[in-house]
Amino acid sequence: MTALKIRKFGDEVAVVLDAESLRLLGAEVGDTLVLEQSEDRVVVSTLSAETSRQVEIARGVLERYRKTFEALAK
Repeated sequence: MTALKIRKFGDEVAVVLDAESLRLLGAEVGDTLVLEQSEDRVVVSTLSAETSRQVEIARGVLERYRKTFEALAK
């Protein structure tokens, strides 16, 4: 088990990961971590660069057609 420290930097809060935590997560500095809640636990995983790119594209599409989706939802 690894304990993580939560620190405040100005107005932001960060979780500080040591080298062992990064290794366990398969993460590197600059990667995105995703937290997902299941019934009785929280799962932490990394978001690959390709998946991150796809998510950004999807967000752009959703923003571009937001009004259309809202009208269709009525």
